[in-house]
Amino acid sequence: MADDPCSTRDVGDVLIGEDAARLLIEASSSGDDTALQSLLLQPQWAKIMLESQHSIYKESRPRQGPNDARKVSAYQMQNIERAFRVAVQNHHPAILSTLMAFSTNQGVDATEFVPKTTMYKIIDNEHAWVFRALASADPNIVNFHIAHGTLALYEAVRRRQTDLVVVLLEFGADPLHPVQHPEDLATYNSSLMSRAAMAQGPRMIEMLLQHGTPIAHTAALHTAARFGELDTMRLLLQHGADLNEVIVGWSNWTPMHFAASRGEVGAMKLLEESGARTDVKDDDGKTPVQLLKEYVPRET
Repeated sequence: MADDPCSTRDVGDVLIGEDAARLLIEASSSGDDTALQSLLLQPQWAKIMLESQHSIYKESRPRQGPNDARKVSAYQMQNIERAFRVAVQNHHPAILSTLMAFSTNQGVDATEFVPKTTMYKIIDNEHAWVFRALASADPNIVNFHIAHGTLALYEAVRRRQTDLVVVLLEFGADPLHPVQHPEDLATYNSSLMSRAAMAQGPRMIEMLLQHGTPIAHTAALHTAARFGELDTMRLLLQHGADLNEVIVGWSNWTPMHFAASRGEVGAMKLLEESGARTDVKDDDGKTPVQLLKEYVPRET
């Protein structure tokens, strides 16, 4: 079969032939939870739900009509994954709960049928309702590994999806989970707290602090200073953030240096008023004031 065959069928459909799981997929797509549960109580349908079919997961462009063939991509996809995808697409939390309960009863780990690409889309679109439905059936889903050793919580914080972070923490997501960063992520702002400090306002930092996330050695204050998030800075300082902490491997900059590098005079003033030193020199022998003089505003 060609890598990119042409088809008139939709994303989620089987590529060729009859769809053995058609009734299961239709119930999941329409949100008919009663019909889905009734089907899954029947051994033959329960068996089909766990089987795989060569199904379309991507199209080169949207289909323009029932006979419009365009290039598609397909792979052997479990029918439960297909059902999960259409339930998310059509906003049916009850279907997701039923699928999770079914997988648990069948001894199937949710990570086997919840694709990482779909999880990324869920996080990008801040579909907190999806995680609430999944976690209500299986709290372990909040510790789903996305990529690079990160969990859904880290990705939600990184994308500044506050409402989703609320749900994840509510269901036991671990803010202390270590992250195995690839080299391109291992920068001063790659920690969970530093990512949270990039969000507008202090709410995300406040939630992480309430769940015992430490501040030291996270560069959270450095990041907040760099982005001029004064309220977040005040919150971090109230919880003992080190005013003069240096980032080893990042020119030994203090929070004051980070603020100066972006021309955040307000952040520099707040740090100084809070007791930060202004005479600390970085690896190049520059104080924050000297960096500020070199600051060139970015073009808008």
